[in-house]
Amino acid sequence: MPDTSDLVLGGLTPDEAEREIYQHILSRNPEHDFEPTLDRVREACELLGDPQSPSR
Repeated sequence: MPDTSDLVLGGLTPDEAEREIYQHILSRNPEHDFEPTLDRVREACELLGDPQSPSR
């Protein structure tokens, strides 16, 4: 593994950059924390021509 002790990333040392990235990840909402809606499903059905419609 290459030595990165003197590497500077955007003015940050690798350790500082790692801490900043980790804090950013922790600040985001978890992927399972969302409000489910049917809006996207309705839009997809409209694009498919409402395949569930009995008029077909």
